[in-house]
Amino acid sequence: MRWPDGVAGFEGTEVALRGLPRPGHSPDHCVWLLPQERVGHSADLINIDQLPFGGLAGQEPVVLFRANLRFARDLDFDWFSGGHGNVGEKADFDFYLAYLDEVAALIREECPRPEHTPDLSQTDYLDDLDDAAKDRLLRELDNHFGFYLRGRRIAGIERPGDSGGNPFLAGPVGEWAAARQKAVEEAVPRIMARLRPRYGRMYNFEDAQPVNIRLLAMAIQPTLPNR
Repeated sequence: MRWPDGVAGFEGTEVALRGLPRPGHSPDHCVWLLPQERVGHSADLINIDQLPFGGLAGQEPVVLFRANLRFARDLDFDWFSGGHGNVGEKADFDFYLAYLDEVAALIREECPRPEHTPDLSQTDYLDDLDDAAKDRLLRELDNHFGFYLRGRRIAGIERPGDSGGNPFLAGPVGEWAAARQKAVEEAVPRIMARLRPRYGRMYNFEDAQPVNIRLLAMAIQPTLPNR
């Protein structure tokens, strides 16, 4: 089927493909629609009547998870199959978005992001790249901080077998990340305690939400000023 908006027939039923605007659980993560039945389906995007799975079900990039949820919610369906949990509807997407916003607000209160974020283009990690290599790197990155771990391979100056150490743990980026990680780890129990009265009885709360809080707190979307 044509990406991202193909339509086909299957046993007399129209099936429509709607590709998510950014990679999600996989590079070709999508929503399938049955227009006549007004049903939508997408695996590992939303779990009806449940909180997000640990690691936000592998959504990549984390910082654009909300954009994918809004895109799916605004498609033309009445009922939605999320692959895990019950059958839901558009209100379940609103619940997820509100939950993510609430967690983000608590993160801002309990461990606000430092005013200073390292300028990635000025770190030791990128200093030895020429302008053409930096351009290749930054054009292909559309992700949070962790994606920079393979950035030098994208730029074409390291082979997959090269070790090269871990630039995320060295220099200004590593120092910033270590301090941020410590602040986040200390804040997670406080944030969980504030979420527990409302969400504590829900499936996936105690086991999955601590890692989700860490991910949401540490994720950084590269922007032009940040680059």
